[in-house]
Amino acid sequence: MVIPESQIRALIRLLADEDEKIVQTISGRLIDIGPSAVPLLQEAEIEQPEMAERIASVLEEIRGSEASLRRTIDTIPALVSCFLPDGSNEFMNQRWHDYTGLSPEQSQGDGWREPVHPDDLAPLMNRWREARVSGEPGEIEARLRRHDGVYRWFLVRAEPRVKLGP
Repeated sequence: MVIPESQIRALIRLLADEDEKIVQTISGRLIDIGPSAVPLLQEAEIEQPEMAERIASVLEEIRGSEASLRRTIDTIPALVSCFLPDGSNEFMNQRWHDYTGLSPEQSQGDGWREPVHPDDLAPLMNRWREARVSGEPGEIEARLRRHDGVYRWFLVRAEPRVKLGP
């Protein structure tokens, strides 16, 4: 099977989009763009070795850029997170972990909710849903529990990611 260069270019553009985790090819095949993307693409019998090498190179650049961005985000003097549409988290920066005392594993999924004051969780989630649905930024004040058990007020800002393209 020969994959046209235009399809490969479209795939590379999709690979660069952080919101996409699975790409569907023109033929309908689903390709996971995680670490297994390169073997899957090679399995697709690309008969253009230079394009396969190019895709592998682009994937490596994307992984390097992501690692660099995460290091940069960890240096920001704020608690930074990235949430999925279902409300579970995708990423919490190191300052979050240092402040809350929660490990990355403890903070995964819905674990990030644990240090939110019980009285503030529902209003926080409602405001987040409103921002996500409207696509507009939103903010609310909420208390977060520090690693020593003391709650502090934070201004929580939500900036919904808008998916570009088709």
